[in-house]
Amino acid sequence: MANVDVRTFDTVHQTQRLYRKLLDAMARPGTVRSAADDCLGLPFGSGGESAAAAIALTLVDGEVAFSFDLGGSSPEKPAEWIRKRTFGRVTAPDKADYVFVPGMPEETEIVQRYGSIRTGSLMSPEDGATVLLLVSGFGPSGESGHGWTLSGPGISGETEFFVSGLSPVWMELRERWNELYPMGVDMILFSPDGELAALPRTTKCTRSA
Repeated sequence: MANVDVRTFDTVHQTQRLYRKLLDAMARPGTVRSAADDCLGLPFGSGGESAAAAIALTLVDGEVAFSFDLGGSSPEKPAEWIRKRTFGRVTAPDKADYVFVPGMPEETEIVQRYGSIRTGSLMSPEDGATVLLLVSGFGPSGESGHGWTLSGPGISGETEFFVSGLSPVWMELRERWNELYPMGVDMILFSPDGELAALPRTTKCTRSA
């Protein structure tokens, strides 16, 4: 975990708590966790950048590369802020270990810019990227909401998962990325209010009727 000098953000306790919640989310796919208290104290306003920055401070360090663009007017500003405090390398999405991106960009942009995310290799599947998607929220509400039936490790039978502000194109790409398991891409979904859930590459997702 990164060691940074943010006065109002408790880099020891908040990142440790958030790290445990991220691990728990990966172990229990589709289970929504609240990390609102662990995203406080960062110099970003609403729109999800505080939640994204807290996750970045927890996961990024000098050994990894990350891509950060949540669709704001100046995407380089939070990326540079994170880089200075974690020593991670800012790079293009297809070369990044962690890719921070909005859940609802233009569909053509998703395919053109993010279609070549790293999936690792058969010898090193752990080199596959983690895609961190900013969504509107979790629950069956809103015109942009969709339901998914999840199954696989960490899930007893099947579970229903609802998310708003996530383009179905992401899930189509996810299926393509993960078709050659153990190669693939893990996903972490997070909302502006600090809720998060994970879809590891081992999770099967089927669109609900």
